[in-house]
Amino acid sequence: MPWTLFAVVDAADEALANAAADHLREIGLRYGTEIDPSVPNAVRADPFGAVPQVLMGPEGQIWTPLHGIFPASKAKAASDATLRFFDEHAADIEAHRIKTSFLTVAVGNDYLIEPSFYWHDRVDRFRLEKLDPEHAEKLRDIPEDTEARAAALSLRRGLATVFDELGCMHLQIGKWYDYERWLDPALRETLRELKTSLDPTHGINPGSLGLAR
Repeated sequence: MPWTLFAVVDAADEALANAAADHLREIGLRYGTEIDPSVPNAVRADPFGAVPQVLMGPEGQIWTPLHGIFPASKAKAASDATLRFFDEHAADIEAHRIKTSFLTVAVGNDYLIEPSFYWHDRVDRFRLEKLDPEHAEKLRDIPEDTEARAAALSLRRGLATVFDELGCMHLQIGKWYDYERWLDPALRETLRELKTSLDPTHGINPGSLGLAR
């Protein structure tokens, strides 16, 4: 099963929701087969319960995602760019036994795409503490693979740049996404001055948004 699509429908009442679901079902059956809606049912029942499990890949790999939010008009361009990026870097991906995937979510006029990279590497303390003890014990002795890690993180950075050049937005910018690069110089300087004024020693969350200097 190379692709799955799950749709969650909200409406003013049950009749309207059922009508919308029936319409989506009719479209889906033109191209595929209906399966049990186990994933949306599970997510709705316990929205954050699976967080410890998704810290790792399905085979015990390190899991590292990224994302971009695009207008619906750029949905195809973003998906095509992702697949093209995977193809262009297939040699590195294969050499380091990195696996990839991506999921998409369409909400209103927004299109979110979230590619992921998975590779075998030493499991850090943060992940081990979040996993259930039995699962963590099985992963505790995986050897370090710095080359695969460097390759995966480089791929992640490269794909993020592709997304940025397509004009995406990001949630959770924090310390990873290249925030300053896309700012107008005057705005960048204003933010630096504001940061220095409020936090002259740069001791509060240093490095966040690249404003620690």
